Amino acid sequence: MIAFRNVFPQKPLLVTMLAGNENLIVHNAHIARDVGVSGVFIVGHNDVSVEDLQGCYLAVQRACPNWWVGIKYPKLDNEQAIQQAAADAVSGVWLNCNINVIAEQPDAQIKQLRAWQKQYGAKDTLLFGELQEPVWLPGVAAYFAARHVDVVLTKEKDRIVVGINEFGLMKRVLDGRPLGVITHTPENVLPYADCVIVPVLAKRPFVKLPPYRIHQLAQALAG
Repeated sequence: MIAFRNVFPQKPLLVTMLAGNENLIVHNAHIARDVGVSGVFIVGHNDVSVEDLQGCYLAVQRACPNWWVGIKYPKLDNEQAIQQAAADAVSGVWLNCNINVIAEQPDAQIKQLRAWQKQYGAKDTLLFGELQEPVWLPGVAAYFAARHVDVVLTKEKDRIVVGINEFGLMKRVLDGRPLGVITHTPENVLPYADCVIVPVLAKRPFVKLPPYRIHQLAQALAG
């Protein structure tokens, strides 16, 4: 299987863009790439078919060759998403990780992720597993998820509570395995995150973060 740190020798800044108008997605992708963003996750939603999601992916690939592009297929379960990612030859796929922290084990589907990755020929696709909320014991959830994915994903807003920084705990538990954090304020998580993912809307160019701001963040991570 491909290793995260072989793909990203330096801590990467990724952005997400909602699938939709291909021209707008390509416009945003050019901005992101030109200011130093490491790659993009194109995210599907209820108004976009899998075929349209593929179209957005291919449009970005053509416009930004050699740039890292992943996909989140919300209409597909994890097995279907890995199979589709293999067929589309995407760089990374965003999956859902449900962990039963009381029983201290992932659900049966999570245990099959690596088997599906091998079965469908997705060995060059990085598996990003987002911990599903609520996560009452994030350290336990991260530990079990990391056995089955390349990058454990969590949201910043759900991890800092009552003054206790749970990112540090998750990092210690992961023991060098990559932790990705989804956040609008990457500065808060730079000491802990191995990968930062900033959500960006695709309806208008960078409505959440202007290009100069993304450039600052990319420089901070590189640095």
